[in-house]
Order: sequence, then structure tokens, then C-alpha cells
Amino acid sequence: MWSRQRLMDRAFKLTLLGAALTLWVQMGRAQSGIEEPINIIGQPVGIGARALGMGGAYVAAADDYTAVYWNPAGLALIRKMEVNLALSHTRHRDEASAAGITVEDRMSQTRLNAAGLVVPVPTYRGSLVFAFGYHRPKTFDNSFSFKWFNPTPNDRVTQHWNEFEEGYLDVWSVGGAIDLSPNLSVGGALNVWGGKNDYQWALREFDTENLYTFRQGIDEDNITTSVKASELKAGALFRLGDLIRLGATVTLPRTYTFSEDWSTSSKTDFDDGSSDLQGNSGSYEYKLNFPFVFSAGACLRLLNLTASGELEFTDWSQVKYSSDPPVAEYTRTEANLFIHENYRATTSAKVGAEFTLPATGIQLRGGLALVPSPLRNVSSEYDRKYFSLGLGVLLDKQLKLDLSWTRGMWTQTTPRLTEDVVDLSEKVHRDLFLATVAFRF
Repeated sequence: MWSRQRLMDRAFKLTLLGAALTLWVQMGRAQSGIEEPINIIGQPVGIGARALGMGGAYVAAADDYTAVYWNPAGLALIRKMEVNLALSHTRHRDEASAAGITVEDRMSQTRLNAAGLVVPVPTYRGSLVFAFGYHRPKTFDNSFSFKWFNPTPNDRVTQHWNEFEEGYLDVWSVGGAIDLSPNLSVGGALNVWGGKNDYQWALREFDTENLYTFRQGIDEDNITTSVKASELKAGALFRLGDLIRLGATVTLPRTYTFSEDWSTSSKTDFDDGSSDLQGNSGSYEYKLNFPFVFSAGACLRLLNLTASGELEFTDWSQVKYSSDPPVAEYTRTEANLFIHENYRATTSAKVGAEFTLPATGIQLRGGLALVPSPLRNVSSEYDRKYFSLGLGVLLDKQLKLDLSWTRGMWTQTTPRLTEDVVDLSEKVHRDLFLATVAFRF
């Protein structure tokens, strides 16, 4: 049967506000819970099948609607009105390993990736272009599962952990670009960020050997997080004839507001048919400041080949809470010291290429991206690695279809899932399929 101490621990956990606000720790998905909001915001994949088919190396190559996201200055290259629509399909696979056991879990989701409009304004010379649209550069769709039999004396039960996470970051953008000279374009975008993340965590324990007076017990934690922020992004694009483009962007510091509704419950079903149910819930709001983000890249256009490369710099150690964090054990100062001591500056690298088959209107693409982990003193296996393939088909003079497939791979660990399950390692594979239709008229 459940020991008295164990039942008291379960009840105590559910009645303390501090315990409720440290769900991120309890879930075991992060080192301290301080970094989970950073994980929600940081390192989005991006939008547009052409851009992702080229590995996201698009800061100097952007010349369609998605330039409002990658580099607003690229909008100046568009000469006709454009309507752009993209759909995404994500497949997530997680292999969790600990204590010699490996459990695989899968999840998939289909969502809108982008929808936008580009409007060039007739000018006597140069270019003046505006764009408006909605896109989702990052999704949170993933799952995790681990199951084992706990051989600990007086606690011989089958334990099963499950995690489900669904949601996305979205952004409404309005941007524009203008030619300052025959070779130089500048642009800017106002981005209004939003998003929602629905996180569910469950630990189920079963008396599979019928040693105790309970049949099963389940602990559940749920957090629904809403995010909002506004940011300004500026870009420049310099053209050396038709051969080379040089691009750069800067994203200004912005403040994200997180609003969380949390709940936690514990239920025990006994052999005599009775049940014990306890729970708690509440809401919390906090703010997180993000620093400048700088990117720069080059694009070479030679006959039927386009090649591009890009670097993006972010100093994650400058992220700061401007209010008390959602973790009871930390004050605002302690949380910011933790970030300063455990995070670092990173430079992401992306390369991509596009080859147009002569006389066909068909484009073949490929790309690679390396996104380092923002955490200090971790091995390279924590870096996120992406490779992609893409296909573009000009259906007629006005209609174009772009397709892309991007695979991301990385490792993440949980130092202690429970006292008995330690050093749990997860190998994550995420496939993103994109289809973009662009109509110019």
C-alpha cells in the first residue's frame, strides 16, 4: 500500500503554491525551470518552403513575401503584387533511454505556416514595396514517453511518464522596403508576436504485482502559456550587379509577456474501489527581455546556380527577467544571475543552394544549418543540426509551387527524472514539410 509518508508527500506537493509554480522543475524537462521560457521563444525555424529548402540561409537571397520575416530589405526586389500561402506538416520522434531501456514516442501536426500580401508602389525610379501578413515560424508539437518497472523495495511499481506539448509562436508583420540607390535597399518590419503553448505532463504508477492496497496512481501537471510581444527589425541589401548580394539585419531588443494558467492533480485508485483526488490551480504572469539579434549573409548568383550563406549572432547571457520568474525558488536577481552564469553567446551558421534546370522552370534546393546550444559547458551533441531539400516548380508565368523537407536532430537530457531514473537521454528527430504557393500579378 502507499506509505503514510508517500501519501503526505503527494498531498503536500499539491497544496503548496511554490510547488505549483515550480512545475518546470518537477517535469524534469529542463535544468532549473528558469530556461523554459527561453526555450519557448528562442531559435525559431522560419517560414517559406524556398527559404527552408535552402537551409534558412535567406538573409541575402530573400526576394519574395517571406523577406518580411528574413530580411525586409529584400521586399524591394519584388516588382509585382504577390499573394503567398504556406502550409506545414511536422513529425516529431523522441527516443528516450535510461537504465538500459529505450522508449520511442511520435507525434505529428499540420498547421498554417504563412499567409501574406506584397504590394509594390509605382515609382519614377527605384522601388517602394510594402508587405503585410501572418506566419508561424516555430511550433511546440512534441511528445515524450518512458516506462519501466521500479525494483526499489517498498516501491515495486510500474511507472509510466508521458509528456505532450502543442502550440506555436505566431507573428503579424507589416513591413516595407525602398531603394536608396541603384544598388542599396533598406527595409524594416514591425512584428507583433503571439502564441500559445499547451503543456501536459503525467506520471502513472501501477501496482502490477498486486503488492499494495492501491491499483494505480496518477500525477498530472498542466500549463497553458500565452505569449505576446512587439519588435522592430531592420535590414539592408547591397547588390553587386546581378552576381552578388550582401544582406544584413538587426532585430531590436524586445520584451515578452508570459501569462500562465497552471493546474496540478493527484489521484489514487484503491483496490476497494475508492479513490483519493487532490488538486490545485492558479495563474501567473511574468516578463522576459531579449537582446539584439544580428545576422549577415551573402548570396552568389552564377548562371543557373544560386548559393547563399548566413551567420546569426545572439548573446543569450543578456536575456533578463524584468519581473519575478515562474519558479518559486528564485528571485528575479537569482534568476538573472543563473542566466548570466549558464548561458552564452552563439553564432548560428546556415548554407544553401538552388539550381534551376535549364528550360524547365524547375528548381532543386538543398541546405544545412547548425544552431549551437545557448547553454555553457555542454557537448556538441546538444547543438541542433538541420539539413533540408527543396523543389520549386513554376506552374505558369504567375503561379509558383515550392516544396521543402527539413530534418532537425539533437540530443537533450534530464539529469533526474526521479530518484531512481537518472541521466535520461533523448534523441530527437523532427521533420518539417512545407508547401508554399505564390501568385504574382
